[in-house]
Amino acid sequence: MSRKLIVLIIGIILVCGYFLYLTFPLYIIGPPSSVYDIKNFDDEVHFINVVVFDENRNPIYQDMDNLEPNENLELEREVNFIPPIPSNLFTWVDGPYTFYFTIDDSITENITIDPWPYETICVWLYFNEEPIDILISTV
Repeated sequence: MSRKLIVLIIGIILVCGYFLYLTFPLYIIGPPSSVYDIKNFDDEVHFINVVVFDENRNPIYQDMDNLEPNENLELEREVNFIPPIPSNLFTWVDGPYTFYFTIDDSITENITIDPWPYETICVWLYFNEEPIDILISTV
């Protein structure tokens, strides 16, 4: 075998091994849960505004939507395959983050959390006679 072929095979093995190292937790535990899940248990349409701030109070994410009855709104967590070195990519694990949930431009609730990949912020609208209920769910 030529020297170039051996170097190529070793390079392919290293790249595949590194990819397996990055994805192995996904095979064992499964993909991470969503960042938040808003559910409308009411019979009315509600306007939802979600703003997320980083630890320096800089807004980093905003989502606005009308939520129909019995509908939910999720923010899926992306799986970022980045090397374990400092990165500028937003990974949802560099927290803590402050989430502001505003419903119908009148009711605002917030929560500050350092999100773990398998925790979801659950927001329930008009459940149990409360205008808004925020729970942290771990899966």
